[in-house]
Amino acid sequence: MIIGPGLRPAPAPALHTAHCLLIGGWTVLELSGEIDCAAAGSVEWKLSGAIGPHCADLVVDLSEVAFLDAAGLHVLERAHARARALGGGLRLVCPAGPMRDRIRVLTGERRMPIFADLGSAMTAGAPPHGSPGLRRKA
Repeated sequence: MIIGPGLRPAPAPALHTAHCLLIGGWTVLELSGEIDCAAAGSVEWKLSGAIGPHCADLVVDLSEVAFLDAAGLHVLERAHARARALGGGLRLVCPAGPMRDRIRVLTGERRMPIFADLGSAMTAGAPPHGSPGLRRKA
């Protein structure tokens, strides 16, 4: 591509974003964009930083993810295995639709529970024990 003086190509659009939040004792990683083989390493790095002895329970919100390929699913499965080894687990948030159906078929809901919304993921089952986070006062 030839660019004239003073002209610059537009920056490439971000294919994905990730934000980590602490909500009600849960660590929540919100992902958006495309989680494919090009983004898998970056997403795995974010997941690795969110899971540790101090916090083994994680909710991954895929509500804003437009595309998730096999590499992205593999990253989520490895993160779930790490969390389980530390006594916790990973819960997915994914609204009903083709992506949720694909995740269920390829990974099995028993291994990684899938919820329709963030509230359901955080209220199902026991709350995380010993996890830091923002708690509401009664």
